[in-house]
Amino acid sequence: MNAFLFVIFLFCNLVTVLICRYAYGKPWEYSQGMLFGVHIPATELHQKEVDGLCKTARNRWKTFQNVNLILGIGICFICFADFEIFLLIFTLWIIQYVAGIYYLIVGTHRRMYALKIRNHWVDERSKRTVRTDMGVCEPGKKEISVRMHLLVLLLILIFGSKVLCTSNPVDEAYTGWIFWGVTAGLSLVFLGFHRWIMEKSSVMYCEPEEENQKLNQRARRAWSAGIFRADMMNAAAGLAFLLFWSMQKAVWGVVFYSVLELSAVVFLLVPVLREDSRRRAFLAADPGWHDTDDDEYWKNGWYSNPDDPRLLVQDRLSSTNFTFNMARPAAKVICVILTAVVAVTLIGTLAILFAFQNARTQFLAEGDSYSFSSVWYHSEFQSSDIEEIRLIDQLPEESFTKVNGGAADEYCIGHFRGQESGKCMMYLKNDAAPVLEIRLKDEVIFANSTDPCETQEWYEAITGSL
Repeated sequence: MNAFLFVIFLFCNLVTVLICRYAYGKPWEYSQGMLFGVHIPATELHQKEVDGLCKTARNRWKTFQNVNLILGIGICFICFADFEIFLLIFTLWIIQYVAGIYYLIVGTHRRMYALKIRNHWVDERSKRTVRTDMGVCEPGKKEISVRMHLLVLLLILIFGSKVLCTSNPVDEAYTGWIFWGVTAGLSLVFLGFHRWIMEKSSVMYCEPEEENQKLNQRARRAWSAGIFRADMMNAAAGLAFLLFWSMQKAVWGVVFYSVLELSAVVFLLVPVLREDSRRRAFLAADPGWHDTDDDEYWKNGWYSNPDDPRLLVQDRLSSTNFTFNMARPAAKVICVILTAVVAVTLIGTLAILFAFQNARTQFLAEGDSYSFSSVWYHSEFQSSDIEEIRLIDQLPEESFTKVNGGAADEYCIGHFRGQESGKCMMYLKNDAAPVLEIRLKDEVIFANSTDPCETQEWYEAITGSL
């Protein structure tokens, strides 16, 4: 398990750092009349303060990314020592990484804007109150239809349900159904995102209307291709997991699912980044087209334009992203909700893992009634329900599948199903022996303590009343 977690987190960390490193391009290079997302005259590019800001930003960005690439690889080795400690360090690392990127990108943008204002590099002739095009560009012939996602969704629903219902999987192990639902849900998200891309307002890349129309059509074509390919990879990931899961090889299913879902991100970004590079080169050929200075709405590092009715706009600092118009009340509400969801999910996940890692099995005997509990799992039974009870050195030599609970190298707690034993409840520390096996009429309970004498006491307390 530790080796499996090491590989998964190593792959995720590498992909995360590499994507973030190159998603923002090279903002210190003059492009489309801007440095760090701020319009400045080309004549001021070699001004001493500008040169210094560019050099410092470039060096800090490369150093930050190189250091975090090494850290992202290094912390994965902690998986072999203690997964609990690794998860805590990983969480702290990812928080500082995101915060560091924000500081380097937005902080430099603000410094560049302050330098611009201080030196009065504002051409009032090119400044506009609103810089939007509320029209939708005409659809092109090569754009992938949104309806194609319905075929992908239909494949997920039909093939997935067939695998789940006919492959004789563990009938109570609804993990497969959860992955199936998540895969179908992501497909719906891709469908909705694709539709929004096709119907959103045109972006003002340049002044000539015909050229701007062509650029928007090409951008829509790139996004439609990327989104559809990502949807297909998502479907492949979900169905691959279901196939392996139905064959009782869930670990391999998770491996393929993780790799294919990460590949979906690559499939989404590649055509978009390629088109973004072409557009930048095209616009750079005629700097005269960049005649609008709307930096006032981006001065804080995010977009805030009360005269713009759009909720989502293309990000100035990374053209492959979309950002909220923070002047809209709905944007603030959504950001607060998303932040709360991420915080609760992060804290909740850590709390759950710590609870399992430090779990202790509690045994209670009251007359002829007995109970075992650990974390939030509980089993209660009567003496009359017991068909067989014994102390064994280890779990029976059969395959056990987790239904609902926690399973790691150190523990197995919650609902499981054995290939021969059937429905099981486990309250186990895997490195402790003996194991108390209690066979009831409708399930089997496996429990032990880190103290062998305590497990023996449980056994004697129950058998004493039989």
